[in-house]
Amino acid sequence: MGVPLCDTIFPPENGDGTLVGSTDVGTVSWVVPTVQMRGATYAIGTPGHSWQLVAQGKAPAAHKGMEHAAKVMAGTAVDLFENPALIDEAKADFRQRLSGTAFVNPIPDDVNPPIPERSTDV
Repeated sequence: MGVPLCDTIFPPENGDGTLVGSTDVGTVSWVVPTVQMRGATYAIGTPGHSWQLVAQGKAPAAHKGMEHAAKVMAGTAVDLFENPALIDEAKADFRQRLSGTAFVNPIPDDVNPPIPERSTDV
């Protein structure tokens, strides 16, 4: 409370059940180990998917947050390159967490996206 940007560092897997956003990585996370990083890039209380959020994208605070996120991701990649055993540990943890639970895609394999046909009257 009382701060315009989040200044809290949450521990990995804080497990509090808080849902703070959405991502398209869900299906990928059933195939390979994944990691997610969140950073402060807009003012607290800004509605998601809004013009207010977009308008803040050029602000120095947004750039600072994005630069920090990029450094964290790059540093993670460097750690993995320098210590391939971390990848093996992540894969083992991944297999243990799934514990034989198979991913069932909610979209049947025979469903295709509705792509409109192009008109030849151009």
